[in-house]
Amino acid sequence: MYNAATLWAQDTTSATDAQVRIALRKADKYYKHHQRSKAFSIYLRYSAHRLFTAKHAIRLGSIYERRDENDKDDFINATHWYRKAAEQGDAEGEYLLGIMFLTGQGVPENTDSTVYWLQKSAYQNERPASQWAQRELGYMYEKGDQITSNLEQAIMWYQKAARQGNKDAREDCKRLGINWSKHKR
Repeated sequence: MYNAATLWAQDTTSATDAQVRIALRKADKYYKHHQRSKAFSIYLRYSAHRLFTAKHAIRLGSIYERRDENDKDDFINATHWYRKAAEQGDAEGEYLLGIMFLTGQGVPENTDSTVYWLQKSAYQNERPASQWAQRELGYMYEKGDQITSNLEQAIMWYQKAARQGNKDAREDCKRLGINWSKHKR
């Protein structure tokens, strides 16, 4: 669990900023090259340091989420790190935390929390996370998935996502016979 990891991370707080920057850059490189176990240990080690950002928390959460689909603790840990990013106002962290509440992975399913975090992400208009959140909200409102069906809300969210370039939302607009372009009515 992350409690033990936090205790381990606290032992590294004496590292200089330069050492931490170098280590986190190395972890980012490992992460981008799919060497997730190497990235994981570095991210975890420096997770209590002030230079550990929301993006690092998201990467650590995604590593936990992908480790073992049958391990409930990995989903709990992923949710913990997504929440850290979301609480810093990161649109991707807000989106991912909303999805965890939607699916009940790492937290109990909770419609209010799902909508809350997806809307926080959606209103930031930050690509690509906000368009994912906008499209998900459109789907939820269209289908009445965990919330009351509201076609007007669905169309609004689909159009917002489509305008940001979300191809699925553009298809949703086309399927519903609505225009997503700002200039055409």
